[in-house]
Amino acid sequence: TCEAVANIALSGPPVLSVSNSVNSAVAAPNAEVLYTIIAKNESGSPIADGVLITDPASIPNITLGDWVCVHSTTTLACPVPNGSGPLNQGAIALAVGESLTYTVKGKIAAAAPDGAVIDVDAKFTSAATGATCQNSLDGTPVPCRQRATVTVNYAPPVLSITNVVAPTTAAPDDEVTFPIVAQHTPGKPL
Repeated sequence: TCEAVANIALSGPPVLSVSNSVNSAVAAPNAEVLYTIIAKNESGSPIADGVLITDPASIPNITLGDWVCVHSTTTLACPVPNGSGPLNQGAIALAVGESLTYTVKGKIAAAAPDGAVIDVDAKFTSAATGATCQNSLDGTPVPCRQRATVTVNYAPPVLSITNVVAPTTAAPDDEVTFPIVAQHTPGKPL
C-alpha cells in the first residue's frame, strides 16, 4: 500500500479589533490632544480589504490634524504612512497578528464650552466573509468601533496685580505715580 499524509491548516474568518485612546481625558480650549488608534487582525485569516475611519470632519469642538501610521511588522509599510484630518484608510492588508498604529493630533476649539464632551470614534472593518470583531462597542458584527472621549475644562484663571512706582527715587515735593495693573489670564470666568 501507498500512504500519504498532508497537514492542512484550516483557518476561520478574520477576527478584527480596534482600540482608540487619547492622552488626556480632560483638556482646555486650544489644547492639543493625541489619539492612538490600533487596527489589528487578531485571528482567523488574513485580510486585504480593511478599512479604518474616524468620525467625519464635522466633530464639534475639535479639529483632527496631522497623523502618522506605523505597521507592526517593520518590514511592511502602512497603505498611507501619514496625512492630515480624519482617517479614511482603505486597502489595508493584514496577516493574522499584524496591526497598524495611527497617532492622530487633535486641537480643541478655542470656543469649546466648559464641560463639552468630545467623542471621537474609530471604526475598522473588512468585507471578508464572516469577519467579526473581538472588541467593539456594537458587539461582534463588523465594523469594530471604539470611542475616545475628552471633556473640555477651562484652566483656573490667574489674576495678577502689579504696582510699579515711577520714578524710583524722588526729592521732596516731586510728583510720584503708582500705576496699578491688574491682569487676567483666561480660564474659567472670574
